[in-house]
Order: sequence, then structure tokens, then C-alpha cells
Amino acid sequence: MTMSIARLSVRSGLKYLFKSTMLDDFSPTPPDTISYYMKTGTPQGRWLGSGLRGIARTSGDKVTESDARAIFQDATHPDSKEPPGRPHGQPPISHEGSSQKATTHAVAGFDLTFSVPKSVSTLWALSPRYLQEQILQTHHEAVEATLAWMEEHVINTRTSRNGVAHIGTKGVITAAFDHWESRAGDPQLHTHLVIANRVQRITDGAWVTLDSRSLYKAVVAASEHYNGLLFDALHTSLGTETDIRAPSQNTHNPSQQLTGIAEALVREFSNRSRLIDIETDRLVKQWTTDHGARPTATTTVKLRQQATLSTRTPKNASPSPLRLLSTQWRDRATAKGFDPESVVASTIRRSRSRPFRIGDFAPYWIAAVGLVTRQRVAAKRSTWNRWNLIAEGERVCAEIRYASPDDRNALIDAVATAAERQSVPLNQYRYCVPADAADDLRFAGRSVFDFHGSRLYTDESMLAF
Repeated sequence: MTMSIARLSVRSGLKYLFKSTMLDDFSPTPPDTISYYMKTGTPQGRWLGSGLRGIARTSGDKVTESDARAIFQDATHPDSKEPPGRPHGQPPISHEGSSQKATTHAVAGFDLTFSVPKSVSTLWALSPRYLQEQILQTHHEAVEATLAWMEEHVINTRTSRNGVAHIGTKGVITAAFDHWESRAGDPQLHTHLVIANRVQRITDGAWVTLDSRSLYKAVVAASEHYNGLLFDALHTSLGTETDIRAPSQNTHNPSQQLTGIAEALVREFSNRSRLIDIETDRLVKQWTTDHGARPTATTTVKLRQQATLSTRTPKNASPSPLRLLSTQWRDRATAKGFDPESVVASTIRRSRSRPFRIGDFAPYWIAAVGLVTRQRVAAKRSTWNRWNLIAEGERVCAEIRYASPDDRNALIDAVATAAERQSVPLNQYRYCVPADAADDLRFAGRSVFDFHGSRLYTDESMLAF
């Protein structure tokens, strides 16, 4: 999976993100766009998200350590130092008036890590500086488009009795940090999006915590959506093409990679993945011996997560400049018989095909793709929700390139809706609208909405059981 998610507690905060970030207390970060290339460490973080208006910050502003600590660690406004909503650790008060015991590990935020597919990291690693800059910018655009999509469709908060009503928000406050390499020293262009666990309700502007359950349910769909947006943008800016490659032994879905990047070169820059695969194989073999049968797909995923943690090594305390890392990566490619310039030349400017717009797709085609999407989801699980359909719809349409994020959003939404109509709902899922929010529906539109991602579906064949 390209995008992963993890909770950040107040105790851990952003310590590990700032360790390798270029911070200078005595002078501002150089304004030129290639400063990251020459300087030790990774670029200073930048603020993203529509919720920044609530703390008087603007998208693209640099993240200072004092601002980050105020938002994520202290849960205070970075300027006024007033707490936006309930302070971390204070017991919440339910609608019945009873207090609950405060958690000892308050959630400060959520780390959404966007890693470009391995073939894209390989192209970026072997490219000249100007092309590295262009690929980095394309990755940023895909991340920001995915964040905007999540603010529209995923991010919400809960209210009313037992939290049955999903309320829209004014957007999220997010700190974005770019990193260059994996723990094994391989090229791994990735960005940590750290979303603060404080959002403003659209109905009254009150500061509340976001609904993490919705975030976790949508993570696979968001990951697939990001992949598609990235490959769309690379096709437009660099003329790249993609192909679908078979899944590895310990993964379930095929991967989309850049045409022109050989699998042998991808493996050369996948030492971390190989270590995890070897340990996963060992754990699967041990499980089979202990239980007399191979583990299920769900258990295999858990064993792989265990392998990921057990093989994790500390990150380099003194990170190298990207200039030096790039030289090392090009030398490794050359030693394996791959000329970096030839690899780049064979990957970019391959395609002159026109990307598609939403109007290019006929309704009957969308309905047919919705059917394929539903069938593929039904082959994997007995029940599903809209996020499962969106993720599978992205995979079914993986090799279609779109002219803009809006075109991709519209088509995948139409495919998922067609698949929903061909599914059997298992429950009537409706929410209570709180009295103090009812009037806001006239002007807030989506302020209180039926959250389709939580509705369960199946098909008629499953009802026979």
C-alpha cells in the first residue's frame, strides 16, 4: 500500500519528524527551490489544509518547531496560546452529562505517509537535478489533491447521542515533511502528512476532534486514489506510461509501475522490502508448522506487520545531502548494469496519448465497470462499503490516464455509485440531525450528511446463507 496511517500520541509528538529536518534558529530557510538538494537533512515542513484559516496560517507556510509543538503537543493556538477546544487529556463530557476517564495517551494527530511507487522512486533517484525537482513537485501536487479529496469526502467529526451524526468540518491542519530514503538506504521519496486531531465543525465553528474511524476506513481508497493522481500527473508532465505487474508472494494486489524501469532495478532498490519478505516467509512457515495449515490472508497481513516492526533499524542520525545520496544510487545502478541516463531516457517522453475527461465515458461503460468492480470486491469479501468499491474502482481503471484530478474524482465516484446500485444494502443507515444543526442545513449543504463509507453491502448470492 502506498499510503499508510499511524496515530501520533502527545508523548511521542513530532520528535522523529524533526530529527532529520533542516531547521535553523538563526536564519530563515533559503528561498530557492533546490536548497534541499545541497543541504544536509530534509526540507523544513510546510503547512497544508483548509483548516489553517482557524490558526491564521496559510498553505505553504514553513512549519516552525514552536508552531508544531503548539498545535500537536500542547493543543493551543500558535499565536494566542489559547486551547482550540478541549485540552489534551481532559475527560470528554457526553451528552448525558457524565464524564469519562481521560486516556493516558492522548492522540495529537495522525501520520499519513505517502510513498511514491518504487519505480517512481527509482526514476527520481537516477534523474538529473532539474528532473528530480519536477518529480518532487508532481508528487506534492498528487498529495495535495488527495488531501483535498479527503477533506471533501472523508474528514468529519461526530456528534449527537452515541456519535451517530457525522458533521462536516472546515478542513484539516496538516504539517507535511518530505523524506528521501528508506531505513535500508534505498531511494524512497515519501511525505509525512501529520494531521492535527483538531478540526472546526462547519455548523458552528467549534473546535472538536476528528472522526478517526472514518479516516481508517478510507485509507486504502485514499492510497489507490493518490497512486492514480500521481501517475496522471507524471503522464502529463513527463509523458510516462505504466504497466501492471504481478503481486509478490506476500501481497495480494498487482502493482502499477512506470514502463521503462526494469524489475531487476526495482529489486536493487528494495532492500527494506526484501528483509520484510524474508522475515514474513519465516513467520508464515512457523505459523503453518504450529497450526497445521497456512495462515489466512488477514493473518498473513498481521504477520507482515510484525515482520516490518521486527526488522526495523534506527534511522541514520546524520542524514546525507540528497546530492550525495543521488551519486550513491547512480553508482549502485551502474554496478548492476543499468546506465542512469538510459533508464531515464527510456522512461520519460514515451507517450503522446490524450488523457481522458469525464465526458468521454458513456453511462453504459460506467455501469459495466461498476459491475466488474462489484464482482471483484465480492470475490474478496462477504460484505463491503463504499470505500472498498472506490479502492477497487481505482484498480480496475488503473491504466486510464485522466486530464485533471476533477476528471478522476468524477469517474471513480460514478463507478463506485454504479457498483453500489448493483449491491444489496444490509442495513438502513441514517443519522439523527441535532436540533442546533438543523437550520444550518439550509446553507451548509454537506454539514450533516449520510456517511456512505459506513454503509454495508453484499450481493444476492450471499443472502442465501
